[in-house]
Amino acid sequence: MPRIAVVTSSPPMVEGGHMVIARSLTQALRDAGHDADIIVTPQNRFGRQASAYLATWLTDVGSTDGRRIDQVISLRYPSYAVRHEKHVCWLNHTMREYYDLWERFSGTLGRRGLLKARAKRTAIHAADRYLLGRNVQKLFVQSKTIQQRLAIWPEVRSTVLYPPAPQRPYRCDGYGDYIFIVEAFASRKAVVTCADSGGPAELVANEVNGFVCDPRPESLASALRKLTDDAAMGERMGSAAFDTGAELNWADAVRRLTA
Repeated sequence: MPRIAVVTSSPPMVEGGHMVIARSLTQALRDAGHDADIIVTPQNRFGRQASAYLATWLTDVGSTDGRRIDQVISLRYPSYAVRHEKHVCWLNHTMREYYDLWERFSGTLGRRGLLKARAKRTAIHAADRYLLGRNVQKLFVQSKTIQQRLAIWPEVRSTVLYPPAPQRPYRCDGYGDYIFIVEAFASRKAVVTCADSGGPAELVANEVNGFVCDPRPESLASALRKLTDDAAMGERMGSAAFDTGAELNWADAVRRLTA
């Protein structure tokens, strides 16, 4: 039975989508017959990222409890800094303040703060370029949006692998006068998302299995109004959404990540 470590990072006492994916992947690996568990690496508070990268680099994931770990699957920064001869990264995201959110983040800084942030950005880009390009044997990304963020480094090749919905008892009891939020595809519900929402906008076909709106309140309101006013449309789109979601399954994800 191969032993696989799912390695991710998380701020202390924080629960988020990154942990949901880590737990779901771990469960899917176990369902496929692997001996899998989660290793959570440090993520220090903002401004102390270098020590978190170093601590992760020094984390021993070769064995535990006297038994060898056969493979590592890392997820978000800086967990992909761990070292293992069979290391696959399924990237959630890098530290976005130094990538796609740089303009927004840097615009809040004074002159001195901006100089320090630029130096840190250069260092983090250099570290990520090395780690994602040479420290992992295979790089998967969880959306085309993430893949495009890495296009600044042509030598870093990646493959898109969308995460399936977590293993939960989804159901559809009907289409009533409410708006449904978490894993909607799996519950036969249409998804309303925005054009700048990354992965969700890649999976939603506008007016087929949901709506892809402009990131404006009035655009979202219009889409929600259409669904609440036309139950038949919601049901039709929900059925199409379920078909889309069914194409993403954990068995295929595990097969590709462990190949």
